[in-house]
Amino acid sequence: MYEYSIVINYQIECLGFMKYKYKHAILGGTFDHMHIGHKQFLDYAFENSEKVTVGIATSTLFNTKILYSYIQSYDIRKNALEAYLRIKGYLDRARLIRLKDIYGNSLNDRAIDAIFVSESGVKNAELINKKRRENKFLPVEIVIVPLCNDSQGNAISATGIRIGVSDRNGDLFQNYFDKDFTLILPRELRKNLQKPFGKIAQNLEDSKLNLENKFVIAIGDIVTANSIKSGLKPNIAIFDLMTKRKIIVEKSILNLLPTPEYNFPNKQGTINTNTALQIQKIINKSIFSGKKVGIQINGEEDLLTLPAILFAPLNAVILYGIKDIGMVIVKVTEHKKLLIRTQYLNKFIKLKLTSGS
Repeated sequence: MYEYSIVINYQIECLGFMKYKYKHAILGGTFDHMHIGHKQFLDYAFENSEKVTVGIATSTLFNTKILYSYIQSYDIRKNALEAYLRIKGYLDRARLIRLKDIYGNSLNDRAIDAIFVSESGVKNAELINKKRRENKFLPVEIVIVPLCNDSQGNAISATGIRIGVSDRNGDLFQNYFDKDFTLILPRELRKNLQKPFGKIAQNLEDSKLNLENKFVIAIGDIVTANSIKSGLKPNIAIFDLMTKRKIIVEKSILNLLPTPEYNFPNKQGTINTNTALQIQKIINKSIFSGKKVGIQINGEEDLLTLPAILFAPLNAVILYGIKDIGMVIVKVTEHKKLLIRTQYLNKFIKLKLTSGS
């Protein structure tokens, strides 16, 4: 009986040992706006490791990232990470730590035998192994995890989410604007567009909104002129030199509008998909360069508010006007982007362009 129990225990231990390739693995990341790529990365590590220490980056490690001030707080990122680990049943095998440098707990735990990284993290992993050797620790195995790509073959990233390229599932916003089609506003949506996407204010002073260090897009001549008059020069200004479908002749307005660097078409009641995609490119360039840009529209700019919200970086502010209501101030959020896609753009009529259109 005694020998039998030893054999059984030995078999159980062997099976337990063979279940995971690694005993104790480590990995680190910012985990901002927890997305499908993060989840795939975590799945791979936990499926191959008995225990995983997950390092969550603090600001000292990401203060050079684009729009780093828009990165979620440590607590929000940690809570989202814990929620996913709990759902997947990984939490009891996980340890979460703050990462103030690239090393985390790698230099004080001999039992660590693997580090999971993306291709870009190999250099830091090699630095960790160098330090471990100096400390007379065995080096860890460096496991490169393939990135999760979007439909264009580019890696899904929190940076892309922050700057307005995609959502957390890698759904590219540009895919809503097929170059072979024009989008026509259906009659049943017209009343819905009279409902503001944000707060109403007669002017920026009344809004009591702090726009310092915010990326601002102004849509409409009067809105643009009034924002500049109040001391705010938008990062992107989109206007058509018309108000209430009449050409603007008042020099008090025209003199305030920026000199347009670009000129694009957009017919009334439609969204010109090529124009929308050009606006996306201009927004992205402005985010990285800081350059403020004026865009003149031949036709009507009203419906370009929708792609502007979709392509704007998170936490940006969109200013636009609604006739007889006032200026609308929209803080760009993931929820607003989802609303634009599901409740509006998906309901537009798609008209295929013919040669010469």
